[in-house]
Amino acid sequence: MHFSLDIGTRKVVGILSDMEEGKFVIHHMVVKEHETRSMLDGQVHDVNKVVEVVKKVKEELEQEINSPLTSVRTAVAGRTLKTARGSASETIPPELEITRDMVSALELKAVKNALDSFEGTDRNDFYCVGYSPVVYTLEKSIIRNLVGQHGKEIEVEVIATFLPRIVVEGILSVLNRVELRLSALTLEPIAAINVSVPQDLRKLNIALVDVGAGTSDIAITRDGTVMAYGMIPIAGDEITDKMMERFLLDFQTAEYVKRNLGNMESFVVKDILDNEIEIKREEVLKAIESTLNMVTDKLVEAILELNARPPNAVMCVGGGSQTVGFTKMLASKLSLPSNRVAVKKAANLTFIKDETGGCEGSEFVTPVGIAMMSGLNFNETFTTVTVNDEVVQIMAMNKRASVMDALIHAGFEPQRLVGKPGMSVMITVNGEPVTIKGDKGKEAPITVNDVKATFHTPISSGDVIKCSEPQDGEDAVVYVKDIVSPLEFEVNGEKISMYPKVSVNGEYVEEGENPQLSDNDRIDYSNRIQISDILEKYMGNTSEIEHYIHVGINGTWKDIRAGELVITINGAPAGITDECQSGDKIRVFDEVKDVMVKDVVEDLPSPVIYTLLMNGEEKQLEFKGYSISVNGKSTDPDTIIRDGDEIEVRTFDPSEVMLIDALRLIEIDTENLKGKDYKILLNDEEVGFTHPINDGDKVDLIIY
Repeated sequence: MHFSLDIGTRKVVGILSDMEEGKFVIHHMVVKEHETRSMLDGQVHDVNKVVEVVKKVKEELEQEINSPLTSVRTAVAGRTLKTARGSASETIPPELEITRDMVSALELKAVKNALDSFEGTDRNDFYCVGYSPVVYTLEKSIIRNLVGQHGKEIEVEVIATFLPRIVVEGILSVLNRVELRLSALTLEPIAAINVSVPQDLRKLNIALVDVGAGTSDIAITRDGTVMAYGMIPIAGDEITDKMMERFLLDFQTAEYVKRNLGNMESFVVKDILDNEIEIKREEVLKAIESTLNMVTDKLVEAILELNARPPNAVMCVGGGSQTVGFTKMLASKLSLPSNRVAVKKAANLTFIKDETGGCEGSEFVTPVGIAMMSGLNFNETFTTVTVNDEVVQIMAMNKRASVMDALIHAGFEPQRLVGKPGMSVMITVNGEPVTIKGDKGKEAPITVNDVKATFHTPISSGDVIKCSEPQDGEDAVVYVKDIVSPLEFEVNGEKISMYPKVSVNGEYVEEGENPQLSDNDRIDYSNRIQISDILEKYMGNTSEIEHYIHVGINGTWKDIRAGELVITINGAPAGITDECQSGDKIRVFDEVKDVMVKDVVEDLPSPVIYTLLMNGEEKQLEFKGYSISVNGKSTDPDTIIRDGDEIEVRTFDPSEVMLIDALRLIEIDTENLKGKDYKILLNDEEVGFTHPINDGDKVDLIIY
């Protein structure tokens, strides 16, 4: 069986418990109230008086089991904690990806700054029992998670919780006097939340409020974890004190009235002057209303400070939470439905088997939480390790300590954990800013017992931790060809690669050169290359694939192109000035075509037109300005020619134009000529059919 103690402001609860068949069994429980106010606000004020009560509890439990008790687990009140906010920022290269270890180092710096906010104190006077990031910012904008992001400035704000060593020493002093060894120590709000809000419910945003006699502890869950703890130094005693003042009651009588407000309409009691008085329930509620308002106001203020907004629900434990009207008032001030603020009773904890029959009310939730931790496999409270030859003592607080905990307690400077990244080179590529990162700084090499470790490696007492200096990263070195890649093509089935034209700060880079780039350099290039440039480099010229025919023209022999260069890109027709991009398939070939006379004879004469006056009507007579023959045969310009053909072109000869050519311009009725004579006059002179004519002549055909 395991022994646990809840040393509260009003009473001491001792529990012997164990785990049996999946149930947490409470075998024995002893409750003793302090005869005097030897505990105030959860802290030991009179060691001897507290020792007397703890000793009585211990001895009664020893009698129950007929065996001595030598070790115990207990908790300290939340009021003994010191909570501080700390922030830290870091400027980093924007191209550097933020890692988990960078964030951890930043958080460590913020925790250190939080501890430094306690003026006139030494870091060795405190144990850091935990911290929670409140907000991360990237470039002054709030962000949920920094890991994997990029930016110039990162910042974190944390709420860190510290436990003064003097508080632990006070508890140890009491336990030593009753011959008990402290085997584990936790915080009362942690104990309460472990039994009230199981792990699967911690995804919800829940506030646990433990209203005791002298203090009210607060714990906040969100996103699967307990993200913050808090405390206000007012609780149930404020209500009791108000009743004592209003009705002149002693403390015990006022406590009796307060505890029974929920089930009694009136109370007949004696005041401090021995007068028997009757106090109505309504009178008490009216008397304590202002105090209840003050307590709930302070609780709401603390919850909102820790959580930044009203939680989804509030679970209340502790005797003070059972005060009539408390939960309703708290719900109203948090703008929550009344059923979202409720009292959690120990009797409703289904995983507990209470063999004593006395563990029922909400005031027993925290003692049960402490007892339940006693029955589980928790790590040692104090972990003593060596960090770079310095002995460091860490307070684990229900979790196994990690390397990060050791570094915090050793006062490590965050800049000693992650090396600086190498300088980057920032250039402009095609108008867009590009950053070439320097090498990442290497994290400080960490070993635990000569085995490689990280910030998050668990540690145990006796471990030897070594944390060496981090290594800064190398500066970036970049060349043009690191930025510009060659383009890959396929030309007539052959794979080739070619760099596009590149300019640096407006000056073209010669082919084959690869200059180093500097900050602010401007690089411009295209991801496309003109086909003519590709053909010029890899084909020289296209004469090898071109088709020609050899022909004679008026006695002069020439080579004439008898084909057309065809270019396709990925099967689509293209021109010599078109551009292609990486991966394109280019085909270049000469497509043979027919060549006509008109394709090879240049500047054929224009037609010759004669204007004649025919039988008194002006007519035009048109002659070709040339004549063509191929291999001695008369032809026209559309005639197809072959290799070896000889072409002769003759120009128009006016002496060959005769009268008979003009007569075709006159419509002659041949039937009307039968049996008749006719004569032809050229410029009023009778001539024959073969008489030459000239432009402007007058021709008359006379029939009689």
